[in-house]
Formats: sequence, C-alpha cells, structure tokens
Amino acid sequence: MKINLDPKDVSSVYAVKPKLDNPRIAKQHGAFLIFGISPSIFAVFGLYKPMAKFNKKWIERGSDSGQRIIIDKKSKTQILQQLESFGFNQATLFPEVDIVASFVKFKYLKKLD
Repeated sequence: MKINLDPKDVSSVYAVKPKLDNPRIAKQHGAFLIFGISPSIFAVFGLYKPMAKFNKKWIERGSDSGQRIIIDKKSKTQILQQLESFGFNQATLFPEVDIVASFVKFKYLKKLD
C-alpha cells in the first residue's frame, strides 16, 4: 500500500464534522478541530507554515488567568432550565439508557414534590 501524503495537509488545522452514527455524537451536534503537527518537521522539504495560533487564555485555569466569569450557585437551577429549553440536558447530551432513565426519574420525582 502506498500512502500519498501532502506535507501541507499535515501541518494544517481542520474542522471536522463527524459521521452521526453514534447517538451521543448525534445528540451533541458537535464538530472537532484537528491540529496538524509542527511545521518545523517539514523544513527539510522546503515547506514552512506557522501553526494556527489560539488565545492561550482559552485553556488557562486559576485566578491569575485573566478574565473570569463567576456564576452564583443560586443561578444553577435557572441556567439548567434555560439550557433545557434549548434542548440541552443530561438525557440529550448522554443518550445512554441508564442516563436517560436517571434523568426521566429525576424529572418525574421533581414533579411529584
């Protein structure tokens, strides 16, 4: 088997929308970003392309990482209700039978209160 690989493709960034053949992936309506390997490897081929840059603060943690959004814990119920009104809840994000059953049980018991 011959592999035909273009070095320019390996050093690129791609957004990939997955095949929706898995219930969890289908429910999450997501996509993935695939980052290529370091372009310096391709210097021997005379190719050089800087890697895509992203804001490092997107992945930083802690009080010294710049801006932080602090959500009052009293808002949790309201936020969860708002997310559910858009179709985001435990059962839609994790459609396995045990999790959906747990979610339905919780909703049912909550209505009995």
